[in-house]
Amino acid sequence: MSLYSPVIQTCKIDGIILECLRKSLHNTHGIYQRIRNKSPRKPPQKYQRIVDDIEFTEYDEKYLNDSQKLNKDWLKSYLELTEHDIKVLSDPYNEIINNNGNIFFLVSKNEVIGTYALLQVNRKECELQKFTIKEKYRGRKLGKQMLEHAIEKARSLKYESIVLMTHPKLKKATQLYKKTGFKVIHGHPDLTNQTGRCSIYMQMDVSKHIKL
Repeated sequence: MSLYSPVIQTCKIDGIILECLRKSLHNTHGIYQRIRNKSPRKPPQKYQRIVDDIEFTEYDEKYLNDSQKLNKDWLKSYLELTEHDIKVLSDPYNEIINNNGNIFFLVSKNEVIGTYALLQVNRKECELQKFTIKEKYRGRKLGKQMLEHAIEKARSLKYESIVLMTHPKLKKATQLYKKTGFKVIHGHPDLTNQTGRCSIYMQMDVSKHIKL
């Protein structure tokens, strides 16, 4: 017998074992695939876009703290909180409502998830102010829904147009305004930029607006 026979036999045995293992793994994978294909698959979890139980409500003091925080949070995140912002947010009743203005809240299950204000500019025009949606609720078309609500409110209050001031940094908001029908204008004789921020002036004729 050759000295190399045990080595050769060992190699053959190892080869046989490896081949058996390979076939076993292949068969196991095939069985798994057949079971997997027959088993009902759960649909992938999707980001919930629909917010249940939402309603618009006019100014209510019980929502004041939530709306103040909501406005302060987005201003600090995207722009800056100016003295004028603090003045208006600290006393919205006198700064807005007592100045022929209206404040509206978008509420879901007693949580303020959006807010905006309409402030009279002149007898024919109002200004859209403090328009924001809570961050975790963005991307669900609530901004569009709230903007349409503002347009309908302006129309019901007998205004002919809405004007607003936005900022170049607020690209998504500006896109929403444009998509809804607002046009960029070069300033406005009755609007004063009290925040000192670089602003884009926009305007919409509410009588011509068609809800998309």
